[in-house]
Amino acid sequence: MAATDEAPASTGVGVLGWLGFIIVNIAVWGIILVSSVVSWAGGFVVTMVYTGVLVGIAFCLRRYDARFAAFENLLWVLSCWCLFILGVYLSINVIPGNSAAVLDHPESPTGVPHNSDFTALLPANSSDELRHWAEDFHWAAQSAPSFAMYGDYIFFRGLPDDGQDQRAEILLRSNESSIVRVMPELQEPRSLVVFGSALYFLASGQAGKVGSDLWLINTTGAAKATAVLVKSFGMGYRLHSLDSIDGRLYMKAEYTCPTTFVRTVLWTDGTAEGLTNLLGSDYCPTPGGSTDPFEPAPPSVFDDVSDLPPRNQLWGLVFLSCVPMLTSAGLVLWKFRMPGMFFNLYCGFAVLVVTLFFIGTIERDAVEVFMKTFLTIYSAGALLAFTLTCLLREALPDLLESMQDWVIALTSLLLFVMIHIDLEVPSTDTAWPWVVYALTIPPWMVISVSVGHMMPLVLGSLSTFIVAWKISREIVRAIYGDNLSEVPMLVLLAILALQGIAIIVGAIFYAKHREAIGDVVRGSLRRCMGRQKPLMPVEM
Repeated sequence: MAATDEAPASTGVGVLGWLGFIIVNIAVWGIILVSSVVSWAGGFVVTMVYTGVLVGIAFCLRRYDARFAAFENLLWVLSCWCLFILGVYLSINVIPGNSAAVLDHPESPTGVPHNSDFTALLPANSSDELRHWAEDFHWAAQSAPSFAMYGDYIFFRGLPDDGQDQRAEILLRSNESSIVRVMPELQEPRSLVVFGSALYFLASGQAGKVGSDLWLINTTGAAKATAVLVKSFGMGYRLHSLDSIDGRLYMKAEYTCPTTFVRTVLWTDGTAEGLTNLLGSDYCPTPGGSTDPFEPAPPSVFDDVSDLPPRNQLWGLVFLSCVPMLTSAGLVLWKFRMPGMFFNLYCGFAVLVVTLFFIGTIERDAVEVFMKTFLTIYSAGALLAFTLTCLLREALPDLLESMQDWVIALTSLLLFVMIHIDLEVPSTDTAWPWVVYALTIPPWMVISVSVGHMMPLVLGSLSTFIVAWKISREIVRAIYGDNLSEVPMLVLLAILALQGIAIIVGAIFYAKHREAIGDVVRGSLRRCMGRQKPLMPVEM
């Protein structure tokens, strides 16, 4: 009879309850998204009401026993995130200079509206051909033509078939016998136009650069497959639609200034000195701004033509989204001991740090480096700290014990993703990232044993499978080259199967001696840390 009485306490809301909760959330978040498209105020109101409902249900569930603890925990996690989203609404739509105005560019004070053509900038006596060019702003016309005949060669953009790891299209030169790269290696060449005695085109001279520069190839360069830089523009420039009209080279330009977005037309006689901006010299009409129309504009962080969101908006994100969510999550964790608050605290702190970084930088190249470095160190540090805590204490405090699944899942998954991003595995063909990647597998197993959780073991197993596939592929490539017909594929799968058998044997051995291996690993790590016995737990 006692067993019958205890059964309901362990069932909670049951499978149907969780299913209903998932369906309701899908529907509500769909309503929020659709309402936001119609009006941000509608999305804000729906989100606010939904937040109130979540908090109300969470408080109501506290009247019952622990059977609804998991359900209540999830309600608090969603409530804190809704509070964060409410702050995002206010930061974007209420604080002056919102990011929507920056991204949409409804009107540029010194140029032309973003949804209109460039004819308003042309002189009154412009030819019909020039006006037709200015009216055409279809995306396909922005990079055409992608090839051109010049001298005895064909110049075109493409991926070279030379076995090298090439991800971006570059400029190539072809004759009757061969295809070679044009040097320097230029990224995303476009708008190839013969003008005068040279071939002009737009391209970026460095990988990852936002925008493009003006280049030319003369008769000597055509024979040697070399290009010459005519004019280098700022990182914030986006040039397109280069064409030869009425004895001049015309191109459309879009760039960002500290307080506005500019769209204009440039023309040149083929030289850097002859470059003219139809808007005049004051290309960034800001107090104390530069009068050089071609001085590099501030780099863009988000895309080719948009600047960082205004700092006041980013500060709004800090104080209206991050701080309220972190504060509410901390209070719920302290008051109600809800382990899911780790999710809000962990993710909220990451968003806070990234936002503060955006406030303090305008360097596009620094963003990628910072994001990789911070997220890798952040996830690895949190996972290492929890692992050391498990090793140093005989038993975890009750609250930390209840948070274990959240801590291990979030930190290990983020670290697993960042390892692949940092090392570019499995896409890279370079050897050293694969060696480093293989060396990360044993630590996953050690962490799994140390914390007594399966997640690191699963991630380590996935890494083992990826390495096993790579080994099989490289062996087959050494024998058959890049050919993956029937026989090479059979050999590859056979090698993979042999490695799988070895892994199975190792797994069986580990399963039979799990406790002994765990004791040896934990004992060895504790001795390395100078502790023969773990610390006693501290009540929280």
